Amino acid sequence: NPPIIQSKYLHSLSIINEEGIIDPRHLAHLLLSCENISKLSLDVKIRRLPEYHYLSSNLAYIKLRSEGAMPCLRRLEIENCRHLKKLPDGLRFIATLQELKIKKMPKTFKDKVEEGGEDFCNVRHVPFIILQDFVWW
Repeated sequence: NPPIIQSKYLHSLSIINEEGIIDPRHLAHLLLSCENISKLSLDVKIRRLPEYHYLSSNLAYIKLRSEGAMPCLRRLEIENCRHLKKLPDGLRFIATLQELKIKKMPKTFKDKVEEGGEDFCNVRHVPFIILQDFVWW
C-alpha cells in the first residue's frame, strides 16, 4: 500500500514472508520508499542486504531472523549509520560471515564491537573485524 509505506509517520517495519524468502530487488524497492524508517525487522531468508543507498539515513536498528536470514553472507560493511546504536543480534547466527568492516561510526560504537564490548558476543566468530575512521558526531 504505497500511501502507508511512503508515510512520514512510518518509523518501524517488520517484513515476514510465509514462504521464507524475499527477492533483494523487491526489498530494495520497498526500503527506498520508506524514507523515515528507523527500525527494520527481517524474518525472511535473503541472499544479501540491499546497498546502503537504499536504506534510510534514519535507520537505527536492524533485526535479522535468528537463523538462516542470510545463509551465504560473507562480508558486511557498516558505514556512517548515525543512529545505529548496536549490532544486530542475528549476526551471531551467520556462520559464513568472514569480514565485518565498520567505518565512520562513533567511537562509542567501536567500543561496543571490540573484544570485551557488549556487542562483541555477536561477532566473536568473525575472523576479520576492521574498525576505521571513527567520528565524534
